[in-house]
Amino acid sequence: MLKLALASALLLSTCAAAQTAPQVGNAQPELNQGVASATGATSAELPEAPSAIGGSPDGPASEPDPGKTCLVSSTPAMERTSHGSGRTLDRQFILLHTLSTVALVADLETTAHDLEGQSKSGELNPLFGQHPTRARLYGIAVPLNALSLYVSYRYKKSAPGRNLWKIGPGLLIAVHTAASINNLLAAH
Repeated sequence: MLKLALASALLLSTCAAAQTAPQVGNAQPELNQGVASATGATSAELPEAPSAIGGSPDGPASEPDPGKTCLVSSTPAMERTSHGSGRTLDRQFILLHTLSTVALVADLETTAHDLEGQSKSGELNPLFGQHPTRARLYGIAVPLNALSLYVSYRYKKSAPGRNLWKIGPGLLIAVHTAASINNLLAAH
């Protein structure tokens, strides 16, 4: 945590120094000296970063615009997800929620088909009632699935390094797959 705070303060001070420096060429030794004293490294050990002082790698730097806003990443590299991307909607998130939705549709369709074909069968879930229509099944289940997607998205966004966001879609996949299999067995 201390390293993260030090890195953030260093980045902000570098940005502020780049904006207030009269000439970029003259500000570089002062920046390297300030960075060296903050990190304990000498200027020879630090890499030259033209973007940190407002210059470009292929040409001489012009004077920085004092009204220019310096952008800082909201997700530091240390807080990104375990596979390195800072994205919340990554491949794994989309895959799990797609499988969850497919399992939901399979469960609802096998339930509706089973209820239409047999008058003595009934729905076990008390949310739907004993003999729900297809519209009632989808009208209740789809918003609950959307709520699960929203909750897991918010949890993954707030704690990107943790995998607890997978519990919701994982449980839904397991429950709806088991219910689909049960419906298929009951229909035969």
